[in-house]
Amino acid sequence: MALNLNRAQWSLLALIPIASLFFIGGPNATVLPWLRYAWNLGHIGFFFVATSSICVALPKFSRERPWQYLAIIAVASLAIETIQLGIGRNFSLLDIARNLTGASLALALLLKTALPKPALLISLVFLLFDASKFTQVAINDWSYQHRGPLIENFETDQFMALWPKHIERSQDLVFEGSYAGLVHLKTGKFSGINISPVLRNWSGYQAVHLAIFNSQNYSRAITIRLHDVAHELSPQNYSDRFNKTFDLLPGWNSLSISLDEIKSAPKNRPMDTSKMHQIGLFYSNLESDDYLFIDDIRLEP
Repeated sequence: MALNLNRAQWSLLALIPIASLFFIGGPNATVLPWLRYAWNLGHIGFFFVATSSICVALPKFSRERPWQYLAIIAVASLAIETIQLGIGRNFSLLDIARNLTGASLALALLLKTALPKPALLISLVFLLFDASKFTQVAINDWSYQHRGPLIENFETDQFMALWPKHIERSQDLVFEGSYAGLVHLKTGKFSGINISPVLRNWSGYQAVHLAIFNSQNYSRAITIRLHDVAHELSPQNYSDRFNKTFDLLPGWNSLSISLDEIKSAPKNRPMDTSKMHQIGLFYSNLESDDYLFIDDIRLEP
């Protein structure tokens, strides 16, 4: 027997499978920052459509009790974010704000004067804020991915948001220019730093260069790990990436790794140097807190 549903009810029904994306699916670990941000903006669209459908299906409730409706959205959003935290995702106050913004804009559009002006004003301000942040992320992402052959030299803080929190720009010791990256290291089996996503496309170059400062007065071994998008999405077997240990002399060390060597590192396939994902540097079995400087990470023609 066919369901006798109006357009609003069909819209709500169609949103059920989309709502499952709050808990499953979504961008994988390799997507660039602008795409991840764009995905998060989908919260606004989802709650705008859901609220629009509810306004048509339940006009009296949404018109007479807009604040109560927004309170329900806030509680539901808090529950969604709490569940996400419990299943290994992130709890995001920004996503809660996006949900309320989408709902408020729909109420304002469909109910006209029923939604108090402060709620509409707050929603519009947040929408402009979120759109401006997305634009900033997109511009930074585009700039970073188009600045090859340079990967990082720390001369500007524009891209430091891509790096982990235990690295900072420093003028204390530099290999070239005015700044280097200072990495604070804690004791442990593996002590170092990973950056991802890096400059994606390394194809067309011959080598990758980086400078590393050994803070000790004796030679020590450091491991460099490089892998592509395919490895990140795989079981990440040791034999499927580039791993090589280098002996660092005291002070600055200038290292150059052939792209041919990187391509041939995986055992059963060539590394896709047009879709690189991560650079990692680490000491093994560090017995005391330490530091290292890195600088002049670039591709060589």
